[in-house]
Order: sequence, then structure tokens, then C-alpha cells
Amino acid sequence: TSFCAEHARRNALALQAQVKKSNPGPVGETLLHAGVYTAEEVALIMREKLIRLQSLYIDQFKRLQHLLKEKKRRFLHSRKGEHEAIGSSLLTGPEGLMAKERENLKRLKCLRRYRQRYGVEALLHRQLRERRVLATDGAAQQVRGDVLDESPLSCLFWE
Repeated sequence: TSFCAEHARRNALALQAQVKKSNPGPVGETLLHAGVYTAEEVALIMREKLIRLQSLYIDQFKRLQHLLKEKKRRFLHSRKGEHEAIGSSLLTGPEGLMAKERENLKRLKCLRRYRQRYGVEALLHRQLRERRVLATDGAAQQVRGDVLDESPLSCLFWE
């Protein structure tokens, strides 16, 4: 059967409408090459990005903590060296020092000893420090060289 031009056009439009209804749209794979994502895919991608970002922040925080501990260790090491170099030479000899400089050195030595712990307080503070080191590092560190090794109470007799 042949249709007139108007009916042929309407028939072609009806066929196109039927084909559109039977084909719901492009397949998911073709939508991925075009950059179109479903809500679930977007949520999954964002979750993965957030987890990655969180792990990067944690790594950066650990790195900064390590740098801080290393700088603190270097500072304490240099401070100890300065203390040993300056502290032992203080007030050992007045050669070449004026009276005002000697007085300033005496004041400096007094200020240095002002907050130093003695007796039972020194023992308890040392034990607290050792416990903290064990809790944070998980390994025992060497006891400082200025503490006597005879007994734990030996530090009661410090100056």
C-alpha cells in the first residue's frame, strides 16, 4: 500500500516515536566516555576522593610531627652542649673578667639553678619522664649520665 505524502510523513513520525520508546537512552558505557554519571557513581567517586585526601592529610600530619620531634631533639642536643660548655666554665676563674661581668655570671648561674629539682621531687620527676618516654616511644632510653647508678634513691642526695 502506498500512502500520500502527508500520511507517509505521519507514519514515519509514528515509527520514530515507537523506536524512541523502545530505546530508553544510551547505554551506561556510552554515557561514561561522555562524562555523565549517575548519583551513585558521583557519591562513590567523591567518597574515594575524600578517603584519599584524608590519608594524605594524615601522612602530612605524621611528617610534620616527625619534623617537630627532630627539631626538638636537635635543639635539646645543642642546648645541652651549650650548657656543658658554658655552665662548666662559669665562675671557674675570674681571669680577665670585670667585677660587673662576674656579678652577671653569678646571677646567671643562680637563675639556671632556680627551677632545678632536688631530692624526692627530682626522683619523681625522672620516673615520670621515663614513663612518658616508654608510653610514647615504646622503648626504654638510657638514663642520663648525671644520675648515679648505685640506687634509685641516690638522687635524693643531689646538691
